Amino acid sequence: RKYPLDEIGTVLHSPCMDLRDEILAEVEKFLSRQALGPSTFSRAAMGDPNFVRELRDGRRIWPSTAEKVRTFMRSYRRSAVA
Repeated sequence: RKYPLDEIGTVLHSPCMDLRDEILAEVEKFLSRQALGPSTFSRAAMGDPNFVRELRDGRRIWPSTAEKVRTFMRSYRRSAVA
């Protein structure tokens, strides 16, 4: 599925999407743009190397977790994670 994104990759709200779908679309776009692996991103953003894999597998996500992920993506600098 393709979702409309703003300039930093945040999904613009769609009434048919749930929060997990929104975050997953944003994360996938971020990973692609930054050429970052899912486990590297997961570890840096959440302290859990399995976060993206579990999200892809249907993991439920809370609004506070979504905000933490979005904050990480907004403030990301490649050298800080590599």
